[in-house]
Amino acid sequence: MRPGLRFSRSHDAGFTLVELLVTVALMFILGGLGLFALQSYTRAQEHQGTADELVSTLRTVGERALSEGRTYCVSLDAAADAWTVWQARCSTSGGTPVEGGRDAQGNVQLNSPSFTLDAATQPCPQAGSCVYFLPRGTGTPGSVQVVRDGAAIAVSVEGLTSRVSRS
Repeated sequence: MRPGLRFSRSHDAGFTLVELLVTVALMFILGGLGLFALQSYTRAQEHQGTADELVSTLRTVGERALSEGRTYCVSLDAAADAWTVWQARCSTSGGTPVEGGRDAQGNVQLNSPSFTLDAATQPCPQAGSCVYFLPRGTGTPGSVQVVRDGAAIAVSVEGLTSRVSRS
């Protein structure tokens, strides 16, 4: 250092109160924006998760009917946004509940179940809301909508092959 130059500060080093308040305010604003994005992501995941769970249940029940040589039924309750797996029939007269009611997650709803049933051999508490899987590998054709805030995922069952798909 040269003899004539000195570094001196006339004030203390650090941040002012205004600088700290502005920084904290910016952190709260960015955190709030992140929270809204997280809520939207959570709702979208609930929607996808419910559709995936329904597809998985239908596929498992179809495979179970084929491997065990028994008739199984899945009754979709659009009013309660839930489904129940039954052995033999979708009713307490002649049917046995295998899995209790599964509920849709969050604000997700089951809308417009429309499955083509033979009313004489395939009873259903609510018309068109039951999916039968028969031991020969066939199923009840139709579809149901898994809906959340205007977005919908269609879950479909093909009758001849009992193939379950979503779109």
